[in-house]
Amino acid sequence: HVMSNVAKIDNLPDKHSKEALLLIQHAWCLVDAYHSVADGYKCTAKLCYVIMLVMSVLVVAVGVIMNMCSEDLPIYFYNDEMGNYIVLGLSLLNTVIAGLTAFTNPAMRWHYLRSSALQLESEIWQFRTRTGKYRDRRAASSRTAEKTFHKVLKESEEVTLKSGDLSLTMFYSNPKSTWSKHGQFRRRPFYCCSCKCKRSIVASDQIDNHHSPLRPDEYLQYRLKPMLAFYMKRLPAYSRNRSLTKCLTILGSIGSSILVVFEMTHYSVVFLTVISSFVAWSEFSGTEKKLERYSTVISGLGQIDLWWKSLPEVER
Repeated sequence: HVMSNVAKIDNLPDKHSKEALLLIQHAWCLVDAYHSVADGYKCTAKLCYVIMLVMSVLVVAVGVIMNMCSEDLPIYFYNDEMGNYIVLGLSLLNTVIAGLTAFTNPAMRWHYLRSSALQLESEIWQFRTRTGKYRDRRAASSRTAEKTFHKVLKESEEVTLKSGDLSLTMFYSNPKSTWSKHGQFRRRPFYCCSCKCKRSIVASDQIDNHHSPLRPDEYLQYRLKPMLAFYMKRLPAYSRNRSLTKCLTILGSIGSSILVVFEMTHYSVVFLTVISSFVAWSEFSGTEKKLERYSTVISGLGQIDLWWKSLPEVER
C-alpha cells in the first residue's frame, strides 16, 4: 500500500507541456478578468446603495424641516416652496439611481463573477497538483488531465457568459494580454507569497510562478497558508463592524426615546433614519454572513494543515 502511494507521486509531471501551459494561461486570464470586472461592479453597487441611503436620509431631513416651518419655528434661508423643490429633486435622483441599478444589476454580476473567478482558481490549483478530477493513475505523460481541464474551462466560460449576463457588456472587447496579474504575458516583480509585499531580492524557489506542477508542501506554502492569513487578517475588522452595528442599534433606540421624552420628536425621526441607514448598510455588506463564512474557512484550513503535519513522512 505504501509503495502504491509512492508510485502515485510520480504521476505528477516535472513540468507542464506547452498545451497545458496554454490552458493555464487562458485560465488565469479568465480569473484576472473576472476579478477585475467584479471589482468594478462591486464599487458601482456599493456607491449606488450609499447614494440611495443618503437620499433617503435627506428626504426625511427636509420633511422634518418643512414640518418645523409649518409650526412657525425660525429657520432662515428656507421656505415651503424651496422645500418642495428639494424633496422633488431628491426623489427624482433616487428614482434614477434605483433605475440604473436595476438596469445594470451590478450586485448580481459582482457576486456571480467573483464566484466564477474563485471556482476557476480552485480548478487551476487542482490541475497543478493533479488532484480531484485531474488525478490520473496512468503515466505522467498522459493527456487525460489536460483534456479534462480544457472541458472544465469551456463549460465554466459558457456558463459565466450566460448567467453572468456578460454577452450584453464590453467584457470581451479586451484582449487576453490585458490581464497579466499572474505573469501570463510579461515578467512581473517578485512578491512574497503570503503578504504580496514587494521585495528587492527573493529566491525563485520561494515564489509561486502560477503555472508549474505543485507538490503537497508547495501547495500548502503557496495556497493554503496565504489563504489562511488572508481570512485571519479580515476577520477582526468584520467583527468590529458587527459590534459597532449592534451598539448603534441599541443607542438608536435609547437616543430616540430620550429625544421623545424631551419633546424633540423632529430630531428623533432624523436620528432613527440615520441609525437605520447604518443597519441597512451592514445588512447589504453581509457582515454577519462573512464572519460566519470566514470563521468556517479558517477552521477548515487549520484542520487541513494540522492533518498534514500529523502525517509521518512515508504517508505524506
